[in-house]
Amino acid sequence: MALPFAAAETGCGLKFKCRLAQDGESVIGFEFLVGDPVAREKWDELGLPAVH
Repeated sequence: MALPFAAAETGCGLKFKCRLAQDGESVIGFEFLVGDPVAREKWDELGLPAVH
């Protein structure tokens, strides 16, 4: 899954993979990769919060 996130005054792309146990009750694996910065002009389009 890929999604944007904002931290302080920088927005970045984020990709993650979460693996669940067969019963769906527990996480057996989690990986993530922080991507390139997202231009401030795209924040509204991506649903990132405004910086205050």
